[in-house]
Amino acid sequence: MLPRYVSILNKHMKAVNEWHRPMMRAVHNLIITIIYAEDYFSLHAKNESFRALIDHLLQLIGEPTLINKIRPDTKNMESLLVDATLIVFSILVYEPDALDYMKQRNAADTFRKLSAVPSETIVLNSYMLLACTMSDNDIQTSQDDLPKLLSNTMSLLEKNIRIRHEASHNQNINPENADRSILQLVETLKSLAFHDQIKAEVVSKGLIPVLYDYYEKLYGLSKEVLLECIWTLSFNEQIAQQLRDHAQLLHSLQSIPRIVDPNLQQNTIRRSHSYSSLRNSGFTVSNEATSNGMRKMADG
Repeated sequence: MLPRYVSILNKHMKAVNEWHRPMMRAVHNLIITIIYAEDYFSLHAKNESFRALIDHLLQLIGEPTLINKIRPDTKNMESLLVDATLIVFSILVYEPDALDYMKQRNAADTFRKLSAVPSETIVLNSYMLLACTMSDNDIQTSQDDLPKLLSNTMSLLEKNIRIRHEASHNQNINPENADRSILQLVETLKSLAFHDQIKAEVVSKGLIPVLYDYYEKLYGLSKEVLLECIWTLSFNEQIAQQLRDHAQLLHSLQSIPRIVDPNLQQNTIRRSHSYSSLRNSGFTVSNEATSNGMRKMADG
């Protein structure tokens, strides 16, 4: 079905700046279908149709007529369309061939622009994707990007940990949304931790005690991913010295080679990004208007 989806997009992407609501709903439905087919991504990651799909999706989330109408509540059609497309990319970054191609296409530039929109949901996805797709050249030409990304990610992580804590005694807060946001943010930190500039920033800002505090408050997969982030940071000698003040954390770091199954972890993260996002989006995937739109789009 992938070639069919790409052929549908081939017909309509040239006029993306003229799309009306029915077309947006139809494309959104198509993208949701692609998300549900994530288990087949690995089978197609090297073929031309898959690369064409990535090109179309990058064009979509880079379209100014959509970006300029993104709203904080992410409930209008433009916001939903961009958010769903970012969910696809948040799964694709775990496919090495897809990630390499995204880097070739300078996807980081697009994600950087989306990190400034008014929707926190879209910003969280954009941060994680930006951290994963930045090349060495991106880092050299934008020296301020990494420290700013680190600072913003830490602030949002603190905020969402607080929200998750408040969810235990506030029925108006959805804990699943907070958990998903926290996982995205610690993934972003894990990707950033590989850069020497980030290690230096962690030292200069004295962030190890802060990260340790976050680690103590997290649980499950988010706690595991943050531990791996700290383990990566520990290859900096100054950070390693600071970690010696936290005996319990050191003990956990020493157990990393035994507890981490990369394939299991990545599959768990992938499903968190896709199905949790759909479940919490509040958007009905299948309805008559969307189905009619899909048929019209396929017919051209």
